[in-house]
Amino acid sequence: MPAKKIKPFDLTKYQVVLEAQPVTLTMADGAKLELKVQELTWKQRNKHLISATRVNSAGVGVFDGPEFAVRCIIDMIVEAPWGATNEAFMTQINSELGDVLATLVPMPKQEDEELSEMTQAKK
Repeated sequence: MPAKKIKPFDLTKYQVVLEAQPVTLTMADGAKLELKVQELTWKQRNKHLISATRVNSAGVGVFDGPEFAVRCIIDMIVEAPWGATNEAFMTQINSELGDVLATLVPMPKQEDEELSEMTQAKK
């Protein structure tokens, strides 16, 4: 029986893009927001997941979605019309801009399901 040829693994398909990519977001009033965004690495995303998760007094893990989004947005936006995207900037913006920026955040799927289960278990 002839040996099966194993197709080489193409790691480049699974690596983040090193260059910031232009992104256009549309505000509710139709205004266009031009940004340059860097994709998060797996390690960065996990770091933010961990920092946004706390254990409450009952010993249950509680995920702080807004905190996760803020951490990701700060790391992802490398060029914006307002200059630096940092903690100070994030504390000054309203919900409309924050919600539009949050669309950039890669929300974790498994964690979303676990949070839903935890929320429903509390009801």
